[in-house]
Amino acid sequence: MRPIIIASLLAVLPLTVVSTPSAQANVDLRRVDSSLVDLPFGGDVDAVSSWVRQRLERLFAPRLKAAVDDNDRAKLRAQLDREVDDFNAHLVAFDGRRTGYEVSPVAGEFMAGSNESMLVLRDPDGDHFFFLIDGKMWKYARMLPIDNPFPDRIAEQSRRLKKPDQVDTAREDGPEPTAVRAIWTGDTLRLRLWNRRLLYGYDLMVVEYRPLADKIDELRGGRVSSKLAPKIDDNVDSFLLDDGVDEEELLRKKNQGAPEK
Repeated sequence: MRPIIIASLLAVLPLTVVSTPSAQANVDLRRVDSSLVDLPFGGDVDAVSSWVRQRLERLFAPRLKAAVDDNDRAKLRAQLDREVDDFNAHLVAFDGRRTGYEVSPVAGEFMAGSNESMLVLRDPDGDHFFFLIDGKMWKYARMLPIDNPFPDRIAEQSRRLKKPDQVDTAREDGPEPTAVRAIWTGDTLRLRLWNRRLLYGYDLMVVEYRPLADKIDELRGGRVSSKLAPKIDDNVDSFLLDDGVDEEELLRKKNQGAPEK
């Protein structure tokens, strides 16, 4: 019932947005993370599964090479196959039933009842999320371990690409606002870095495929994804959620002394 309690605390106030005019250019994934270059944007579930298998094969390659005999190599290949099968078997359909992701680092990244789904690749260093609509991949997200202050993460990405087109700020621990979200927009891709440390202990990197992302409201039947906490009847535990409760955003606003509703 925790998300229901937090959801009723307050309406989310807008973050401060700082936009920097810049010429639109490609968001080059080779500069963001070279392992993501071949992400199958626009592809179907089979294309996503193939990408994941290739990624796992690269990760398993040193262990296969170091295996002392055929038996060990066969065990490793069987483990790889199991991981791919497990990935394929856990397609999350956002059809209105609770999935557990309605209160998570990716809350607000999907909408229920719009033929949307997601595949998740578990990773000790941060899970990978593949979002599909009408069976086509339109967005990728990954949880990033914290290894430096978030403004430094933005600066590092800026050196690789360009200055972000938009920076959102909020007050956290200190009296001065600090960056909590940055967006780079290219011809084909849009990159977003999001500080999710307050509650989840990670940052979130999101890459959107603009041929689908720019018309996502149309694909959703004209419905716009709300970033506000949904109105939930706390007497109905099985209430069907929409795009989820961004608990971290609510907590951030609560810590700033936003008025309760």
